[in-house]
Amino acid sequence: LSYEKAQAVYERKYDETPIRSLEKVIDKLWQAHRLIQKGQKSRQPLDLNIPERKIKFSENGETIFFKKLTRLESHSVVEQFMILANVCAAETIESAKYPALYRSHEKPNEEKVEQIKKLSNLLGIEAKQDSYFTPKTLNHLIIEANNTQFREVVNINILKSMQQAYYTPTNAGHFGLDLERYAHFTSPIRRYADIIVHRALIEIHGWAKPNQNQQLVNLHKAAIHVSNTEKRSNFAERETLDRLLARYLEKNLGANFDAYVLTILKNAIIVKLKETGAEGIVPLNSSEKKFLRKTCRRQFTTEDETNCNVKIGMKLTVKLLEASPASGRLVFKLSQFRNKSF
Repeated sequence: LSYEKAQAVYERKYDETPIRSLEKVIDKLWQAHRLIQKGQKSRQPLDLNIPERKIKFSENGETIFFKKLTRLESHSVVEQFMILANVCAAETIESAKYPALYRSHEKPNEEKVEQIKKLSNLLGIEAKQDSYFTPKTLNHLIIEANNTQFREVVNINILKSMQQAYYTPTNAGHFGLDLERYAHFTSPIRRYADIIVHRALIEIHGWAKPNQNQQLVNLHKAAIHVSNTEKRSNFAERETLDRLLARYLEKNLGANFDAYVLTILKNAIIVKLKETGAEGIVPLNSSEKKFLRKTCRRQFTTEDETNCNVKIGMKLTVKLLEASPASGRLVFKLSQFRNKSF
């Protein structure tokens, strides 16, 4: 079943007779998911809520639109079972003391932690003061931001503050999921790290003759290699998305868009468009520099002589000046800011 069909079966909102026999199975899956959620609440893994966008293409390959995807409970059902399977794999490997690869994620460094707290204070959101920084600390901030205009920007900035997860032969725990041990096991058709874990489990349980090739694998070298290739693939994905967005918006040069401030630099503002999620730069010209102080003394805010503050998450209207599909670069001009036109 697709995620949509599984959700429809659970909610009894479908017309297809052949899948009616799956109602009991789906109901039991959802019941098991409720039990997993209870354990999840006591654990408090990081609960980011960043909308995903779907790209639709025409028959000739042109980008038609970028659409926000609706997140269903069926997505969470599958995710939680996959996480549980990955935990079981890690526990089995660790208890058998068998060499394999773990998936590790370290907590943000102190500088990033301070930036998150600073951001929350500037947005008027009280940051919970925990003696030990945990995902629960960040979840408190996310919950506080949910009912404000800063919900998306807070989620994005927390994501950007996170360390990059990596593969390692030594178990170091997973900060984001708040788990003591974790391994990637559920996607062996696309990740080499999962294949190593599968081979380890096969040998641990004696399901096949020992694989001599597995014994010869240099796990430290393999961990570095697969971590680096993951970084490259993530970068390629972001680059591709930026280029498709630039191509999609190229036909709208001169048009105005609703946006919000994502980052404030010394001489520019990075904005994110509300509809498509595209990010672009707004260089500050002479008139805007007069309105906005030329040098930002703090990372998250700046102010001019009239005490007009520019903050992350603040809404504004921008005009598209440049869209480069080759590089994915988008350049905007401030069109309207706090009822002031430029």
